[in-house]
Amino acid sequence: MQDKNVERAAFTSWYNVLSIKKYQNKYIQDLYYLHELTHITSMPYFKGLSFDDWCNKMRGNEVVASLESEVFIYFRFPELRKHTFKEEIWADRFLENKNLIKQFNTNNHECICEIMKLREKAYAKPCDNVESVLKKFRDFSFLFYKVWENDYNKIESALYDFHSGDTKSLEDLFLANQSIKGILFYDKVYQHYQNYLNNNNIRPHY
Repeated sequence: MQDKNVERAAFTSWYNVLSIKKYQNKYIQDLYYLHELTHITSMPYFKGLSFDDWCNKMRGNEVVASLESEVFIYFRFPELRKHTFKEEIWADRFLENKNLIKQFNTNNHECICEIMKLREKAYAKPCDNVESVLKKFRDFSFLFYKVWENDYNKIESALYDFHSGDTKSLEDLFLANQSIKGILFYDKVYQHYQNYLNNNNIRPHY
């Protein structure tokens, strides 16, 4: 990262670029990489999406990545929990439910769907401080979408062609943007960085 403060606002995984970040807690650093790689490997791309449909697509992918790195990873490896966050996290309310963990680890589809429903309920109507934090970050993501409202289809179209094999490289797209200070799409990234500052949304860097 060229500017670790400004680039913390960049969602580079959307355009298939993994930002290298260092955390004091290496377990949390691994969770960050799990989260971003889940985005990269599961992100679908489309041409001609309306802005609302694009927002819904991006939001759905964020839910997938968040559940994988913030909940399901602890279902697979419960011992990991003691090495990560000191504060309460949403997954904690499930980790004593041995039957649920067993169902999850046998790929019980109904169990996974139930967790997803509970997560969506938490986003919509938080019942405690932990869920209020989830909702805060869900709402904050819409500021990112607004930043890209006039340009999102350029990225979507380029990535669609790339994954369809219609283009060999994304290099032309990125070079044509003429990155500033080594940061791709600097103007967009900086705009969203201002959203972070204006909303006091900078998280502790563990």
